[in-house]
Amino acid sequence: MRTRAIVAIDAAGYELVTTPVAFPLPAGLRGSIKGDLQSLNGEQVRQAYYLRPEGGKPIPQWLVNMARAARGIEDLTLFVVVIEVSSLLEKSCRASGVGLLRLTEDDTFDLVVDPAETDPVAIASALEAEISTLRRRMESKLDFNKSKLEQNYSKVDELTVGMPEKTRDQYIVTVEQAANRWDEWGMRISELLDEARSTGNAALVQAAQQLIEEGAEEGHEVAA
Repeated sequence: MRTRAIVAIDAAGYELVTTPVAFPLPAGLRGSIKGDLQSLNGEQVRQAYYLRPEGGKPIPQWLVNMARAARGIEDLTLFVVVIEVSSLLEKSCRASGVGLLRLTEDDTFDLVVDPAETDPVAIASALEAEISTLRRRMESKLDFNKSKLEQNYSKVDELTVGMPEKTRDQYIVTVEQAANRWDEWGMRISELLDEARSTGNAALVQAAQQLIEEGAEEGHEVAA
């Protein structure tokens, strides 16, 4: 499939990039956008191609995340390349703003979904709904963990009975530090979601989602 895709890139009049560039994802997201192949068109816009032999399934979330992040990178377009296109795959690509190419029997590209054609109003609406959902998740998680810490703090005399004074003081400090970590965690996520709402940058939503999943337990740093 890779060899056939290279032929299709040439047939489209694009220049194959022999040394692909890896575009780091925004802070809070792991990985980079590189694709299996890359090309440049006449305007020096770079295409990153992800080859997917299986075309009968909806687009995986990690590719949706990549496509969203690519929208925020100038002169970069992301495409998924398949041999067979199912209606399920096409619908998921359109809904997610993921470019979709079908590799024909003649080893050319048939454009199925142009990432530029996606309705910006629909994307903005979906993004707003996702932001609201994530904010509720963050607030619930923050309230739950802060409540547990407050309960521990209120029972400090009971929980530290028999402890040496130094150990007791360290326990209190530990509880206070944990509460501060959760406050900082919640504040950072709120900042990311507020910025995502004002800029429409979906990559910030994904960064917030990852922070929510990780939580603010000891050992997890809150991204600056």
